[in-house]
Amino acid sequence: MLESKKYRLAALAVLALFWMLAIWARLFNLQILRYGYLATLAKRQQEHTIDVPPLRGAILDRNYHTLAMTVQVDSVTADPREMKDVDAAVTLLSRILQLDPAALRARLESHKGFVWVKHRITPEEAAQVRELSLHGIYLTKEATRSYPQNELAAHVLGFVDGDQHGEAGLEYKYNKQVEGVPGKVFMQRDGHSQYFGRRASTEVEPGDNLILTLDETIQAIAEKELAQGMADTHAKAGTVLVMDPRNGEILALANQPTFNPNAWKDSPREVWLNRAVNGMYEPGSTMKIVTLSAALEEGLTTPEERIDCQMGAINVFGRIVHDHKKFGVLTVSEIMEKSSDVGSIKLGMRLGNDKMFQYMTAFGLGQKTGVELPGEEGGIARPPARWTKSSIGSIAMGQELAATPVQIAASASVIADIGVWHRPHIVREVAHPKGLPAAASHSVVQAAAPDSNDSRRVISQETALKIRRMLQLVVLQGTGPKAKLKGYTSAGKSGTAQKFDPRIHMYSPTDYVASFVGFAPVNENALTIAVILDSPVGGHHGGEVSAPIFKRVAEQVLAYRNVPLDLPVDDRTLKAQKTAEKIDPEQLRDALDAPASAGNQPQTLPAALLDASIEQAAQAPADFAVVDLGGSVTAPDFTGKSARKVAEIASSRGLVVDMIGSGIVREQSPAPGGRLLPGRRITVRLGR
Repeated sequence: MLESKKYRLAALAVLALFWMLAIWARLFNLQILRYGYLATLAKRQQEHTIDVPPLRGAILDRNYHTLAMTVQVDSVTADPREMKDVDAAVTLLSRILQLDPAALRARLESHKGFVWVKHRITPEEAAQVRELSLHGIYLTKEATRSYPQNELAAHVLGFVDGDQHGEAGLEYKYNKQVEGVPGKVFMQRDGHSQYFGRRASTEVEPGDNLILTLDETIQAIAEKELAQGMADTHAKAGTVLVMDPRNGEILALANQPTFNPNAWKDSPREVWLNRAVNGMYEPGSTMKIVTLSAALEEGLTTPEERIDCQMGAINVFGRIVHDHKKFGVLTVSEIMEKSSDVGSIKLGMRLGNDKMFQYMTAFGLGQKTGVELPGEEGGIARPPARWTKSSIGSIAMGQELAATPVQIAASASVIADIGVWHRPHIVREVAHPKGLPAAASHSVVQAAAPDSNDSRRVISQETALKIRRMLQLVVLQGTGPKAKLKGYTSAGKSGTAQKFDPRIHMYSPTDYVASFVGFAPVNENALTIAVILDSPVGGHHGGEVSAPIFKRVAEQVLAYRNVPLDLPVDDRTLKAQKTAEKIDPEQLRDALDAPASAGNQPQTLPAALLDASIEQAAQAPADFAVVDLGGSVTAPDFTGKSARKVAEIASSRGLVVDMIGSGIVREQSPAPGGRLLPGRRITVRLGR
């Protein structure tokens, strides 16, 4: 009996030992071997991580006017566990929110504690949902992108998708900088999934602001006048680009047709195309700016050389090219003024293939400019090895190559800024916000304006000034009279390019691209404006349909920017313009070269020339002495002086000086000793 009891106690002890060892093994497994996994699992069950979306940065124009912003709107959510009548909720919400009843029912009958019903509803929808007072249905604030100016600058700004990620334009290009970094909040909950507290959270980092070079007012002017031009010509599409030729800043970029980025889904995809950088066109006669500049720069001709244009026809290696008119002998200046293809081809053939290609690319045609807009096309500029024998003739007059409107504007700005090409840019700053997006409420993260490597000299000042005078004659008495401005001088070149029709494998006899690119005032270089109309109906010459848009945009923008007038604005102006067109430049030279009267009094001109003098002074050759009509002063010599010294001299003499760059003055316009009419500005370029 005693032995039996001992055995039972021993067995019980062994059993207890095994039981304790099993418990210890289980605890070791749970507390040591699987501790990390189980702790993570418990944390996942007890905590819920809520992402807090960041505030997307604003996009502002150069004057800090808001073009794109993030606002809070209502969204509808539900807690299915709290709902008392799912059938009523499905019926009412599907009708108000335009939702599929079956899909909505599936969400509301789930066992989740939180479901989205509809994101970002309208204020009217929110008011109706609020009036229902349904159990378990809530309105939650959610961030959404808003474009307060609707269509204004739509192609520049782009738009965002439903998750607030950039999908087009600058919203896409700068999405990483603008969207910010989301924060996290860690909420604790019990076994019934009820929240009872919160743990530490990570901070939300708001997105950076974009400060553009665009001016909201100039953009509105460009869009309004382009829309009017499209209505007048029934063109398929159009672009107007306004640029500061002194630094490449894009002040306006307008495209038609356009869309509303607040409702981008309502427009077909082809309307989203930014034709200023994605559209490629043969430049047509605007290419003559490059061809004649190259010929002058290489010393192959002069503005006064007379060239036989062969009554409007030339054989280019077996291909007959016809002018739009039968021109006989023309000076090189008249070839530009009258837009003679034959004359331009003859100059192009003097240049040869390699030189033509060299200048074409130096002016920025056929290659990406680097403007901060997505999807920029490089254009088409085939190397000479891929040219046919007749290609030199085609390229000299603007065929067999393709360029974007931004390339065309930048190439014309070379002449406006006396021989220097600047990279076009549209983003001035990437700035980190400090509160509200205003001029003084941000710190610069990245200065986005071009540096010295984004500018290059293409032709000499002398050549640029000669071309500038030719382009002014284009407006005064050539193919661009509709680009004459009231109160301002202007210069430019029209272009009319036949579109290549792939169906017939040749140029269309009825479909054209009409363009005009120019700058104003002639000696101030305040604006470069490019106007391109794709497939206008009826009139199709650039000087006929595009130049009037240039005129309307230029006059309004120059007045808005308070650019001083350089022509009188009265009835006498119109008479002077008409007289100037009839005055022989040699007659003006003789009058101006006549000796001054006794007592060193200013020279006087014959009555007809007096009315025309202001009109022709801006186009006079460099060696002309401009008549002093009273109030003019002599331009001082700033060469070699520092920016501070220039400012001191200008202030003491009441002069207005535009300074470009840093260091000491290397160049100035007008040159030292030149005459300055009232309101005229001096431009100086500084360098190290």
